[in-house]
Amino acid sequence: MANTEAYFDSSLLVKLYHPEPGSAETARLASTYTALPLSFIAEMELRNTLRALHGRSVINRRKMEAALDCIDQDCETGRLYRLRLDPIAVEKCAFELSESYTTQFLGRTLDILHVANASTAGCKVFVTSDKRQAKLAQAAALEVDFIDLQQITP
Repeated sequence: MANTEAYFDSSLLVKLYHPEPGSAETARLASTYTALPLSFIAEMELRNTLRALHGRSVINRRKMEAALDCIDQDCETGRLYRLRLDPIAVEKCAFELSESYTTQFLGRTLDILHVANASTAGCKVFVTSDKRQAKLAQAAALEVDFIDLQQITP
């Protein structure tokens, strides 16, 4: 599956559906792409984070449901598209990334899985706000678009 779109880390995808610091920058960058790939892990983290925000009383049920409905609509219209990747290929890539770079970059498991998904999908660009994940993505030969949340005023 060849793809030239950008893979957005799940923490940035959340910013597209829940206003928080970095949402405007993330939305601006996302708008430069016609569609955003959505791995199972990214979708799971995105939906789970919105539910957790409701559980922590950060957002009410209506806002949570509206955000989840927006994700569904974006999938239906093709703004988001679900990646259907070979799990064996993703696993192989993730193990190789872990073996080659974890001692150097201290990557977390989910960060490695996101980079492995992007690499396996053939994405050219990886968008993140995590410095360690950015280093891993660069090592995996992905172009990195880094959103520096510390430079963004709330």
